Amino acid sequence: MRTPTGLLIALSLSLSLGLAVSPASAQDARSALAERYVELAVGGGVKQTLNEAVAVELAAATGYSDAERAWLGENAPRILGVHIERMMERMKTLYAERFTEEELRAMVAFRDSPVGRSVTVKENAVAVDQRMEILGLQQAYSQELMAGFCAAFTCEGAAPRP
Repeated sequence: MRTPTGLLIALSLSLSLGLAVSPASAQDARSALAERYVELAVGGGVKQTLNEAVAVELAAATGYSDAERAWLGENAPRILGVHIERMMERMKTLYAERFTEEELRAMVAFRDSPVGRSVTVKENAVAVDQRMEILGLQQAYSQELMAGFCAAFTCEGAAPRP
């Protein structure tokens, strides 16, 4: 099965008024802040960046019929969107669990500033490029590791050792 490499590739802000906060409402505040942070940090920007990367990768891909290329062009962004939404939901939980309310407020304030928005756009683009580098590294690592392993041991389907 052919898979184009590029196809493999964060509401409401609750503000405290200084009142005594119960553990449940503190968690609710962290959850709301984490949701806002993920929307600001990932949100539409990463979706757009990834969809653009898919389009570029698809345009450069060879070996597809016009019908296959059309199917991929129509379905890859939709399927990618579903997976991005799942990832974002998981990120919201992780941020709410690992960061304090004070930290989340500072993170949201930065991401919601002009400089923070600029950084976010650039980070999303770097993340796509970084993912492509990581995929290449993983592939090279796996090939080298298994070549060495198969040279030391018998691997099913491997060429016989001299």
